[in-house]
Amino acid sequence: MYKKPVQADDTFWRLEVNINPGKLDDFIAVAHDLFRTMDGEAGTLGYGDYLNDDKTVCHIHEHYRDSEGLKSHADNFGKVFAMRFMAACTPTSFFTEHRTLQRKR
Repeated sequence: MYKKPVQADDTFWRLEVNINPGKLDDFIAVAHDLFRTMDGEAGTLGYGDYLNDDKTVCHIHEHYRDSEGLKSHADNFGKVFAMRFMAACTPTSFFTEHRTLQRKR
């Protein structure tokens, strides 16, 4: 969900997780709470997720204004959501990238 304009200096990450057996409802609940919180984070530009057909794997994409926006989100995640999230799923891959766009003069 993108509600804010993309910036010239941005950071994003992609995370793939396996949903732990019997934890789909817990995963959906924590993801809902997490995404609702991200709507209010000034540094969050957008996010999205895709759950595979058998609901065992989720791909999560998050996009931040800059590395400080990502750091702010990660700090909040660690304090509020990490235990619930990690009880519901197991990360299998992670990718992050920081881009600085050059403006033409």
